[in-house]
Amino acid sequence: MLIISSFILLAALPFKFTQRLADRNGMFANMWENQLVGGDQVAQGVWSLNTGGILGQGLGKGFSNVMPAHHTDMILQSIGEELGLITLITLFLAFGLLVYRCILAARRTGKPFMFYLMSGIAIATMLQFMLIAAGTLGLLPLTGISVPFLSKGNAGIIITMTGFLFVLIMSNERGDAIEMEYVKNISIT
Repeated sequence: MLIISSFILLAALPFKFTQRLADRNGMFANMWENQLVGGDQVAQGVWSLNTGGILGQGLGKGFSNVMPAHHTDMILQSIGEELGLITLITLFLAFGLLVYRCILAARRTGKPFMFYLMSGIAIATMLQFMLIAAGTLGLLPLTGISVPFLSKGNAGIIITMTGFLFVLIMSNERGDAIEMEYVKNISIT
């Protein structure tokens, strides 16, 4: 609700850059019938998911190239069309497992700062993934952010990989004896 209301409030401001927000609100309000050029992006993504079905049409056999932004915003729909719903569910589970393992590794360091930093990187990545997934399904307005690890976009991939490189490096750190004793006495359920 916060994201949708911020899109609506910011789109009402009289600035040039807010027109894009107003366009995305129009796409969100009626994804099946809007007057925007390229505004059928979400509707075409839903159709792509529908044609993919449970097992997909096969790798390279989909028609994702007719969908606007098939390599960036709508990469999940392209994957769903070619590889199916089972692959998308596996992808969601893999992102969930990544976040869980990052938080577990952060917890095992014993250092509060590293816990918050590593957990923040993992949760921010999962939030980014969930926002774009909800946007491409028409549940939220499209935000224009990329899907972590999947979308074409050099800066996004570099930042995500750098963040998880920090997580990997920091996961080898251990706190002092008092911090490690505290970690040992508290279990994660």
